[in-house]
Amino acid sequence: MRHRKNNLILSVVAVLTVASLLAGATAAWFTDTKEVSADFEAGILDVELSGLEQDPAGTEVTVEELSFKNLRPMKLESFNALGKDQAAGSDSRQFQKIQVTNAGSLPVYFAFQLEEQTPPEGETLSVCPNTFGGVQKPDDEHLALLCHNDLKDRLQVLLYTEEGEQIADVDLMQAPYGKEEAQRILVPAGESKTYYLGGYLPEDTPNYVELPEGDNDYNMYNGGHYHAKLVAVAWQVDAGASSPSLPD
Repeated sequence: MRHRKNNLILSVVAVLTVASLLAGATAAWFTDTKEVSADFEAGILDVELSGLEQDPAGTEVTVEELSFKNLRPMKLESFNALGKDQAAGSDSRQFQKIQVTNAGSLPVYFAFQLEEQTPPEGETLSVCPNTFGGVQKPDDEHLALLCHNDLKDRLQVLLYTEEGEQIADVDLMQAPYGKEEAQRILVPAGESKTYYLGGYLPEDTPNYVELPEGDNDYNMYNGGHYHAKLVAVAWQVDAGASSPSLPD
């Protein structure tokens, strides 16, 4: 019995010795290890929107507010003939030059939309109806009217290419531009797109229309206002990416 026990111990020792030799033999093969740093950084999706105007010296400068002035009813072909030349500098500013810049590191699609804004509190119009169907300055008998974005139901905000060509069937008063796949506007990183916006009143726009009695009895088109914000929204170009929610 004691002899068998000694043999068992010797067998275990022998197995462990062979295993350690084999392990040592495996570790003796040539090996090598290298490492590099691995830093992860998300791309940047960032667009900038600005107006472009000429200063008195004729230098083009960016502006943060678009001011459309002296809108008047016109035939569309006559309006389009004014085009980008008027945007360069005129007391009648029916066109404004705008630029969208991709300031990020990712290519983007973008769309334009117009968002109505509440008129400044207490803002009044500079003219009111007279007794002959025309307009006049307010007086004791013809009181000033509050602004209620009177041009809303007549104004068209049309979009033009950098070359001054009207983009067909686009009116930002009715729907965004660039939302539908067929309208997609691609802007690579670091590049810009330039357009013109035109504030158009159709030729059949009257001086005003009379409304049911209320705090404003008239909708004024002659001398009327409309307040809004132009918004550019951008999104990824990758398959499956979708545009932000836009009004239909």
